[in-house]
Amino acid sequence: MGHGLTVILLCAVLGAEPAPKVAARAYVLPDSSLGLRVQPLLLLSRPDVRADLGLDAKQAAHASTAIDELCARARALHGKPDAEARELRLEIDRAAERWLKDNLTRLQLRRLMEVDLQWEGPSALISRKIISEHLRLTAEQQKQLKIAIERRNQKRGAAGFEPEAENELAKKTLEVLSQPQREIWSVMLGPYFEPKPTTQTGVRAN
Repeated sequence: MGHGLTVILLCAVLGAEPAPKVAARAYVLPDSSLGLRVQPLLLLSRPDVRADLGLDAKQAAHASTAIDELCARARALHGKPDAEARELRLEIDRAAERWLKDNLTRLQLRRLMEVDLQWEGPSALISRKIISEHLRLTAEQQKQLKIAIERRNQKRGAAGFEPEAENELAKKTLEVLSQPQREIWSVMLGPYFEPKPTTQTGVRAN
């Protein structure tokens, strides 16, 4: 599950500047990141994801501690030379991947992969090469999806997260995919995960 996207998924989510001092384990991945590719470990900061995976209290506490530590490491990359930061980002991603494999059961890890795909949504068909290859997307399908995703990104850049834009992208995706491809995509997504609004912007006091 290594993504190599720590600079976006941690620094951008949390901000390049040091986070304000809040209660321990206060970070919650905001609702506004729905539709974006995120580090799977960050999903475990959300109560709805932890409940879906069936994490016990000990797992949840350990996940919060791991998230705090990795986010601190990511913020520390700010200002470092590109080559050094690139390698350190990969180390952070590998550490997150190891934590998931070491602390989740096989069923929990599999479910997290499904929730991770659902969280990103249709853009995963393009951002993750293994998925486009598995669905055997044609060049024309990839072109249409990239256009649809770019249109969504432009709306998102102008107005932030909007459910309507995400719904339009999902609808367009189903139009582009063939019936067999839609069935494969549905299996990959797994049972529906329904996010519960946190009404938070990224941190909360416990």
